[in-house]
Parts: sequence; C-alpha cells; structure tokens
Amino acid sequence: MNDNVLTLDNFVAVTQNNSTIYAPSDIVNICKRMNNPKRDFLFVNSLQGKHLHVEPSKTFTLFGELVKEIKKSIPISEKIVVIGFAETATAIGHFIASSLPNCIYYMQTTREPIPNAKSLLDFKEEHSHATEQFLYGSVENLMNCDRIIFVDDEISTGNTVLNFIREIESVGIHTKYGVATLLNWQNDEWANKFVTLEIDTYFVLRGKLRDLKSKVPVNISNEVVNSEFSGFIPTVLSISCDYSDFYKERIGGKPYNLQEFSENIYTQIAGLIDSSLPNSKDTVLVLGTEEFMFTPMVFGKMLCEKLNV
Repeated sequence: MNDNVLTLDNFVAVTQNNSTIYAPSDIVNICKRMNNPKRDFLFVNSLQGKHLHVEPSKTFTLFGELVKEIKKSIPISEKIVVIGFAETATAIGHFIASSLPNCIYYMQTTREPIPNAKSLLDFKEEHSHATEQFLYGSVENLMNCDRIIFVDDEISTGNTVLNFIREIESVGIHTKYGVATLLNWQNDEWANKFVTLEIDTYFVLRGKLRDLKSKVPVNISNEVVNSEFSGFIPTVLSISCDYSDFYKERIGGKPYNLQEFSENIYTQIAGLIDSSLPNSKDTVLVLGTEEFMFTPMVFGKMLCEKLNV
C-alpha cells in the first residue's frame, strides 16, 4: 500500500470506466468499516446521494451513464421489469425504470414488513448487516416481461442475485435476466459464471478487488469529536403533507408514476413553503431516509432549478 491508505487503487484495480463524464476517483471512495468482521473497508459513492450530500443533478447524471449502458444492450422491443435492491439502490432503480421506455413495471425490495400485504418473495442477502428482504408487487407483471433487471449500487460476486433468481423461478417465473450496478467488482470466476448462466451485466465502473481481507490501518477514536460551530443554526422547515403514501414506493407500480408522484409531492410542499423558501444564496439540504430516496432527490433537483443553482 502507498502512503495514502484510502486510495482506490490500493483496494481495486479499475479495468473499465464507461462514464464519459466522471473519473473513478470522482465516483467512489474508500472508507473504514467499524465493527464489521466480514470486511474492513467500504466503497462509498461520492455521487450517489446515499451517504454523502451531493447536487441532485450530478447524481442523476451518474445514473444516466448506467442507463446508457443498458440501452446499448437491450432492444426496445423487450418488456422490462426493474427491481431495485434496498436500501442503497432504490433511487438508482427508480431512475432506471423511469428512463427506460420499455420498462413496464418497477419493484423494489424492502427490509420492512408491510401491514396488510403479502410478500411475493422472501430471501437472504448474506453479505448485508440486515440480511432479510421482502418483495411486494404484481406476479402477473413478472410473468409477462421479457427480462428482469436487478439494480444495485455494487456487485462483488453475484450471490445475492442468484438467490433472488432461485426464489423467482421457484414460483414458476422464467425469463431473461440482467444486473445493473454502478460498480462491478466480480472476479473472473463469477463473471464467467454469469456468462454461462446468460445473466447480462451493465455497469459504470468495472474492476478487480485486490484482497477482500485487506485492512484499513487507520486509527479512529470511538469518542465523538465536537466540532467548533460558529453559532449559526440552520433553519429547519417542517411541513405536513398528506399526499405521500409511506408504502407507495415499496409495493410496485408503473415507472412513469414514480416521477409524477415525486413531482406532485414537490409541487404541493413547495406551495406550502413558498414564502419560506430560501433565496439562491442559501444552502439547502434535502434529506431522504433509508429506502425512501428517489422522491427527495427529485424534490432537491426541482428546488435547485427553482433557485437557479
């Protein structure tokens, strides 16, 4: 390892970058995981809008690079169902579904049981800190599609996808499959396995992990570090909106409705807080929560457009 232990090149050898806009170092950073025996390091995407704040337009531009790769490989005549993996990739899945004209249905997994709804599939995501996932939605749409595209932020093997496919086929669904990720770290064995199984992969960055057992030799104090504040306390706007359905994004739907739903929420909330909206000199943080990411991103993008940011 070189002196900068958190340099991407110390952990992965990037072999392909399909982005015409962003360099690998723009897209992904290395962070140390705390108290996780499975892997000591973590890939954190700087532009995804999940772990770090970012301008929404940059996030959607990155997602658009992945959409371009999918469109290169899939004919417009194929009927597509997109399934986003919770919780990190729900917004990516929503964006892809909304951007593919031949996507007939969008679904996402969830870690939360939904009252008065029956899960179509339950499966395990072994590498995750919360392994159990559920899938709600229409079996008919799965039956009637030509291809299912699974969407995640990162793939290192593909075992989660294979688990999912087994569960899908156990209920009588047989179709073509694809996996779309921002980062693809499959080694040759896993990549060849997917080729043999005819599971297509679409990605922005492709590379090979140098060593999954690599340690990050960074000493991090467990004590909370109190930063020096200037005394400025930002304004927090709290508005109640009854348009939103907490479970709407978790139960499946037509992809174009996701964008419309998000824009309608923005329109209603913006109307309520119009007099309190900041001017273009202020900095605004729109904060999404866990699996509910796409709508806050659309909200943030529309707010930026309003403020000419």
